[in-house]
Amino acid sequence: MSKAEELIERQRSTIKMLMRENEELRRENELLKATLREVAKMWEVDIPSEISLPPELMENVEQIPWTERSKRFAGVRSQLLRIIVDLCRVRGMPVNYEDIRREYRKRYLALYMNMKSPSETINRCVRTLRDWGYLTSPKPGWFYPTDKAVKQVGVKLKKRGLERFI
Repeated sequence: MSKAEELIERQRSTIKMLMRENEELRRENELLKATLREVAKMWEVDIPSEISLPPELMENVEQIPWTERSKRFAGVRSQLLRIIVDLCRVRGMPVNYEDIRREYRKRYLALYMNMKSPSETINRCVRTLRDWGYLTSPKPGWFYPTDKAVKQVGVKLKKRGLERFI
């Protein structure tokens, strides 16, 4: 083989390797974009404009009814449960929606700021926790964790607070 043929053969094998690598990266990129779309829907955050997703991956979250979207808020609900238990433990009294939203914003500012409607989302998640038996309401709009919530979070509440409101 001449030097020119050897050079052509090396270039051919390099091109094949680069094409395989390029295809693998394309598949990985598509998978990452699909994952990003799912996470953005779950947390109700906007995808930055610098990231272009194919039209088939772009689903408008607003078209999905709340009952379908609420299944994706397990992370928000667990964060809210922890916040409510912590606030009630420190204060020794129930907390209201405003206290919960304020504390959620303090702890998870990036998530809060990227939610399309944080007040509605947080309020609905808190009501869901109450409906599931993790919270009790001594009066409308005020919440206190039940024993089930305390066991879930793994924190001890002040006995005087727990006895006063349950």
